[in-house]
Amino acid sequence: MMIPLHIELARFDIRDFRLEQETPIIVNHLALQATAAQHDVSISSLELSMPELDAQLNAQATLSQDYPIQVELRSQVHLADFKGQTLSLAAQGSLADLTVQANLDSLAQAQLNSHFNLLDADIPFDLQLSQVKAQWPMLGEGDYHVEVPELSIQGSLAKYQFALQGALQGKDLPNVSLALQGHGNLDEVALQSLKVDTLGGLVTGNAVANWKSPLNWAARLNLKNIQPGLQWPEAEGKISGELDTSGALTEQGGWQVEVSRLAIKGVLRDYPLNMLGELSASDVQGQGDIALQTKGVSLVHGPNSLTAKGQLSKQWRMSVELDVPDLSKSLPDAKGKVIGDVLLRGDLKQPRVKLVLDADSLQWQELGSIGHVTLQGNLVPLPEPQGELTLQVRDIQYQDQRIDTVDLKAQGSQRKHEVTLDVTSNLASTSLAMNGRLRTEPTLRWQGELERMWLNSPQGQWLLQQATALSFDQRTERVTVAAHCWVQGEASLCLEEEAELGARGEARLAIKQFDFKQLAGVLPKETKLSGGLNGQVWAKWAPKAAPQLQANLELTQGQVTQKLNKSVTFGWDKAQFSAQLAKNQLQASWLLDATDNGDLSGNIQIADVRAEQKTMLGSLNLTTFNLDFLQPLIGELNEAKSNINADVQFHGPMLHPQLNGEIAINDIRVKGEISPVDVQSGQVSLKFNGYQAVLNADIQTTDGLLEVDGDADWQQIEDWRLKARVHAPSMMVELPPMVRVKVIPDLTLTMQPQLARVTGNIALPWGRIVVEELPPSAIGVSKDQILLNADFEPLTDKERIPFSVESDVNVQIGDDFQLSAFGLQGNLVGRLNVAQKDKGPFILGEVNIRNGQYRSFGQDLQIKEGKILMNGPVDQPYLAITAIRNPNNTQDGVVAGVRVSGPSDEPSLTIFSEPAMPQANALSYLLRGQNIDGEAGGNAMTTTLIGLSLAQSGKLVGEIGQAFGVQDLQLDTAGSGDDSQVTVSGYILPGLQVKYGVGIFNSVGEFTVRYRLMQDLYLEAVSGVDSAVDLLYQFEFN
Repeated sequence: MMIPLHIELARFDIRDFRLEQETPIIVNHLALQATAAQHDVSISSLELSMPELDAQLNAQATLSQDYPIQVELRSQVHLADFKGQTLSLAAQGSLADLTVQANLDSLAQAQLNSHFNLLDADIPFDLQLSQVKAQWPMLGEGDYHVEVPELSIQGSLAKYQFALQGALQGKDLPNVSLALQGHGNLDEVALQSLKVDTLGGLVTGNAVANWKSPLNWAARLNLKNIQPGLQWPEAEGKISGELDTSGALTEQGGWQVEVSRLAIKGVLRDYPLNMLGELSASDVQGQGDIALQTKGVSLVHGPNSLTAKGQLSKQWRMSVELDVPDLSKSLPDAKGKVIGDVLLRGDLKQPRVKLVLDADSLQWQELGSIGHVTLQGNLVPLPEPQGELTLQVRDIQYQDQRIDTVDLKAQGSQRKHEVTLDVTSNLASTSLAMNGRLRTEPTLRWQGELERMWLNSPQGQWLLQQATALSFDQRTERVTVAAHCWVQGEASLCLEEEAELGARGEARLAIKQFDFKQLAGVLPKETKLSGGLNGQVWAKWAPKAAPQLQANLELTQGQVTQKLNKSVTFGWDKAQFSAQLAKNQLQASWLLDATDNGDLSGNIQIADVRAEQKTMLGSLNLTTFNLDFLQPLIGELNEAKSNINADVQFHGPMLHPQLNGEIAINDIRVKGEISPVDVQSGQVSLKFNGYQAVLNADIQTTDGLLEVDGDADWQQIEDWRLKARVHAPSMMVELPPMVRVKVIPDLTLTMQPQLARVTGNIALPWGRIVVEELPPSAIGVSKDQILLNADFEPLTDKERIPFSVESDVNVQIGDDFQLSAFGLQGNLVGRLNVAQKDKGPFILGEVNIRNGQYRSFGQDLQIKEGKILMNGPVDQPYLAITAIRNPNNTQDGVVAGVRVSGPSDEPSLTIFSEPAMPQANALSYLLRGQNIDGEAGGNAMTTTLIGLSLAQSGKLVGEIGQAFGVQDLQLDTAGSGDDSQVTVSGYILPGLQVKYGVGIFNSVGEFTVRYRLMQDLYLEAVSGVDSAVDLLYQFEFN
């Protein structure tokens, strides 16, 4: 071949080319440089750039003799699943002796070496593919991996040989090693040897396929010691067997397939497995007249079996039997018994199918169970399906849900059929009946009518008011439902117009006169709701159009009552809500008119509901809203009042809007035990300005004005900040009946992401703390307690606050701070610094006890030195206390006392005296005020030992009192010397104390009854050697 012209293409460029078709072809850039003259053609450069790949090519060819050629190709793929894959190819030689080499690199790897003689009619060739490694997906780790060390094909089209070695690994698949050898020509291919090594065993075989008309094939497979349990542990066992199959296409255009031998045997899950039989199927004429015949096919596993026998041809005579007495033997996650029969009989043109299936005690893992299933049917599948089918299911349990019965019955034909369904359960029950007809030409379409239906639930019964037309069109994939209503008493829920449901559709719903009392069955017993609901909703949607929505809801006058300690009621005269969605813009507004209270109203507009960064515009208004409805929770002797007003506008991103306006709380008044501080009047103002807010609060207390000033900024949402200062000249804090303290606070709170900090000073110039003595048996809750829920699982702690807390607060205790607790009386004076960083609070400082007295060892001890030293956590103070017996009640001018020192959880106690003397003598002075002597030693030591014993027995005595219903039962000593007594006392009723005392040395008893008439006023009756009735009034001097 000769080209008579000299052609030179210096440069040819195409950019941004697009060929419109079902799948458009896009070329970003095509560049070509080439020459052609006489017998020579040269492409010096061909560059192609497409979204799918880049390629570069250069080639030379001589169009004479054996057509020598030389080609080099390089390409890189850009497709998402193959991005980065490269291919290089080189071809050189002539068409009579052509060598082609190719390499895949990057994601998949392979090497190809081949040799061809394309000028020979039989095309002799030698092809070697090696080092193949690939995976899928090609990017990332990959779920499936393939390796082919060698694939070789040699010969010509008239006769060739091939051999392959490879391996496959995959997710949820067993590892497979493959080796095969064979030969072929233009008429047939024969697989001489197949060997698959997998699951610890071998699959071997051979096959031949002849594609001369008519096409036919034959194959034999052998399984040996296949162990599925190596991949699926629940299927442990060994399987061996044989499979012979053959088939052909017929000259009439049909087909036939035969499995002449099926013999699989083994052991699976410790039970014998046998699969035996033979099977043939054909459609000789290719007209759909399929004939199936078997002398018997069976699958038997342990006690379970499935068998089929017979023929399906012009006459149907096939029987299928299922006998599974123990499903768990074959399916490890299942339990139960299943027995069934299927009989196929009659003429091919109108066969009959009879189905009977029974199942008992079905269960799948621990998820659900079914008590009993019965399925019965008589069907005629051809030429037009018709028949009767009945399904009964009993005792369905799924997690916490239970369905008692399900009864389904279907009968009729394709042209006219009826269905009934009845379901009863603890959650909801229903009953329905429907009829319909099915048309298959030109497209599948079902039309029918829901004749009746009701639905029962704890909320009540909803009844379909009238029969409702239904239809389904496969072509449009749309369901059509006619207008209808559901009624419940006076309430109704209606589809006001025919609705089309599918990818495209429209629906209009309305609810009228729905009474909230109908929700009583689903609300908690402590909640009562009254009122009603009316509303309308319209929606329209389509695949390529913005959805549309209109909704209007209205609540009639009503209220909600929540029973807590006392009932709390919140009522409303009316409530309205409306929303509209059009052109992807959402607008909504609402109004709540509270009974004898203010109004809550607002609106919001979202510009584009599809946008990733949605923006909004709206307002929130609250007018003169009070908290009077919470008064029952507060109690008659307490008062908490305020009026809340709000007028806030917001706009900007939904997650970071700007706010403008004010929230104001006025006329604040708080009194009683609900608050430690009585508030006579007060107001709080929170003003917003974009991304800033300012807080001002003035709270008038009985002692002065408490002021709170602060500001916040969230311009940078990731770096927001807040600062507030709380200060007052004086403020009385009361926690009846124990604490009354004057506080002078000056604290500053600052917050930012992940950090809150409290700094400032607290002065306590005056205070009275009186703690009544607790029963000696009172025991604190262990720190290592574990609380369990109803399922006996440990309760988790509440989530921690999402930031760290730091503090630096100075606390000063003034000169008029008195404490009376557990026998200790005195004045507290000191300074403390409470600091926290990283860990819990750390307290540094000292508290001194002045003019203190402490009752111990049956005596009133005077505190000469009392220090509580803090240099660590709040629960680890250090004690340094020295207490002595009253010198006026101690003979010989001796000073006797105790020293307590050390950490509070392990203090050391030392008895001392001045002058120093033995411990027994010092103890005598401490307890009796005199030394041990021979005359009084016996009685003295008796009194001492009794006092010490009673001091150690308080816990046991308290527990005995609790067992007999006596509160605060105590043993103690009273009197001194020969008048010493052992007393037992306790409260048998609130305010009624009984005490009985017996003399230690004279056995004279004394009985006392004391009744508290009111605070600090008592009536007391004493009966003993002397009897008396006294009216006592208790008062104290500060």
